Amino acid sequence: MTESLLSLVLRYAFLAGLLLFVARVVRAVWADLDVRAVSAAAARMVFVVEHPESLRGREFLIGGDATIGRGPECAIMLPDGYVSLQHARVWLRAGRLWVQDLRSTNGTLLNGRRVRRRAPLRPGDRLQIGDAVLALRVEGAPGLHARTAGAAGGAGP
Repeated sequence: MTESLLSLVLRYAFLAGLLLFVARVVRAVWADLDVRAVSAAAARMVFVVEHPESLRGREFLIGGDATIGRGPECAIMLPDGYVSLQHARVWLRAGRLWVQDLRSTNGTLLNGRRVRRRAPLRPGDRLQIGDAVLALRVEGAPGLHARTAGAAGGAGP
């Protein structure tokens, strides 16, 4: 009786693990194929600083490959002690905008979740790098509606 009960429990545990694995694979594939991802074809992509207050409203136009960090060579420079010299990278590939953490000390968050591998960006997504929060705004792309609030401010570097 004990062996058959143990066998039954192990079978269900294996099945649950298998279903969890399949669900994660489907989720990863779905994220890569998400049709809401930013299309660079007819869009102007801008990161708008939402936090900290001292940088609020500052805009950074994304035109291709850009590094985000504290270093002076970064296209998006964030003067914050919690930001690595070269913290994250955003780039356009196959008409989509992507982000990847560059093995930073404090990590990069995309909509509150840690970026562990390259991830596609969508209108309204928020990147948290150190204490800074950058919202992605997309202008001029048919069918894409950003969820970010419009922010005033000067153009970034």
